Amino acid sequence: DNAPGGRELMVALLSSVKQMCAANTGDISWSRNDKFSGRIVLLLGSASCTGEQLLKDCGERYREIDQNCMLIAVSMGAEPAGSAQLGKTIACAVNAWGEAEARNGPPGTTGGAGRPELLIHLFGGAGFAAWAKILKLWQEQSHFPDEKRLLGRMLPLERILKGVVLDSAPGDSGNTVMGAFPMVQGDAALLSAMNSFGADGSQPSEAQKLQATQRAMRDLTKKGGPLWEYYESIIAQDQGLPLQVHQYEPTVPLLFIFSDADKIAPAFQIERYVFECELRQAQRVSENGLSPVPVPRVLHLETSAHVSHRAGPTEADYWKSVHDFWRFSLFC
Repeated sequence: DNAPGGRELMVALLSSVKQMCAANTGDISWSRNDKFSGRIVLLLGSASCTGEQLLKDCGERYREIDQNCMLIAVSMGAEPAGSAQLGKTIACAVNAWGEAEARNGPPGTTGGAGRPELLIHLFGGAGFAAWAKILKLWQEQSHFPDEKRLLGRMLPLERILKGVVLDSAPGDSGNTVMGAFPMVQGDAALLSAMNSFGADGSQPSEAQKLQATQRAMRDLTKKGGPLWEYYESIIAQDQGLPLQVHQYEPTVPLLFIFSDADKIAPAFQIERYVFECELRQAQRVSENGLSPVPVPRVLHLETSAHVSHRAGPTEADYWKSVHDFWRFSLFC
């Protein structure tokens, strides 16, 4: 820790270990009928909801809008697995469009593939973070596509993105509320579980393993330890995600759903972001001569908890607002 470069080496080693542990994880969930309309709904989940659960909760609702749409669901994990998940997500969408075009011909031709359209529905701080990172990755891939992984054309988002539904976002992420400790604790637990061999390759006794485990947990979790500064810097970067979305998100219709009872994504924070979006859209219309888009829609609830608005007493209002929003954005 105190040796030159010790902290950097610690972070690099732990990142490598986590990358190996995550090599076979991070799968995304998707659902598609044999007939594909070209419309893809991307569900970006909160930390407490799996992709499979999102498909179960939201799939039938979106089939009511388009029974031949494709649904892709992902709950972004911690790095380094998170970026790999988002890369898979983009490839899944682009390849679905590419395969449909290769099979049926270009969109707009007789019997051709459906016109590519992308609908975003995100949940909580994790969903918002995933969307911010997808926007940047999509921009990069549009200029320098990964031709080994992407079988179809990497279309600019300006041509295919039809709107974004933001459920309980943006707001303070769980990391911001709880600080760096949960992440530091997780890495300490991972490291302490790997005390299988001594530095010289010898097999330690059970007592030595226990001592090493306790020492790792104690040294790494103390305030100011080798991982604290690293994770505090990561949290600080997350605070810049709204600016990243403002920079890369095309000017499209937006729907915000939030509640006064939500303590993780407080209503006043989301209302402030809504105002920022209005200013951003007005500025782009003025400077670039774009066609005006409707002001962001808002469903402001009172009693539902964080990312829980889609079920329970608010379920009917929630899905009516979502369906009305997409029917307007897609067909009007």
